[in-house]
Amino acid sequence: MAETWRNKCHGRHKPEGNTLKGYFKLIDHDTGIEEGFEMTSVLKLMDKELDKTKRWRNIDKHVKSQWVTLLEYNYQDCKGLRKLTVKAANGLAAKLKGRSQR
Repeated sequence: MAETWRNKCHGRHKPEGNTLKGYFKLIDHDTGIEEGFEMTSVLKLMDKELDKTKRWRNIDKHVKSQWVTLLEYNYQDCKGLRKLTVKAANGLAAKLKGRSQR
């Protein structure tokens, strides 16, 4: 839907890298997460910690902090996807409504 919205409402202008991050910039959604945050490295760290210990309280504080950042990152992605979907649906609806009133 976002691609159709982009083509119909933004003249086929592709956002930066044609990525989710690019679409977020197009709709002014800031995730608040630092540039260069690597989800994969956090997942690997947590996996290692969980192999060593099975208890949350025994996991390294730095890894816990990174895990919380990862959860925030995922939350912001979900929030941004919702915002993008609503904006795209409303934009397409407005285009269709304009067409039907001609």
